[in-house]
Amino acid sequence: MTGESIVILVKQLHAALEQCAKDQLECCSLSPSQGLILGYLFSRKGESSYSVDLHAHLGVSKSAISSGLKKLRQSGFIQLLENPEDDRKKRIVLTEKALDLQKEIDESLLKRDELLCCGISEEELARTRHCLLTMRENLRKENERRIKHGKNLVSPD
Repeated sequence: MTGESIVILVKQLHAALEQCAKDQLECCSLSPSQGLILGYLFSRKGESSYSVDLHAHLGVSKSAISSGLKKLRQSGFIQLLENPEDDRKKRIVLTEKALDLQKEIDESLLKRDELLCCGISEEELARTRHCLLTMRENLRKENERRIKHGKNLVSPD
């Protein structure tokens, strides 16, 4: 491998994105993860959403989703409603308080995308997106293999 480690670059990029999100969402008293959760819920345009949907879409642990939802509920941004078909599942519903912030949160996410991709051509972005999706899939497969076989983190060659 030549140059900096991809793992280190991705970690540095993640840290920079988190700081940018903190700065942008500070005015709304939201954390970056809460902003992402609300952004996802806004994108659902009134469709029913559950924590399992957030976990699958955002790729964040179930405990992190649960913690984010708890804080959003305590802050009055969401309500958790009973699901008559399954007592274990709670439907996530946005409140007026959240809907009042939708434009700001959507703009915050868009600004981060624009800032992140400034100076990168559409062709380069398409290749980058493809590479990132492939990397994500590689890690998902490895995680599934480890869970199934109980093996060490590193795959044998």
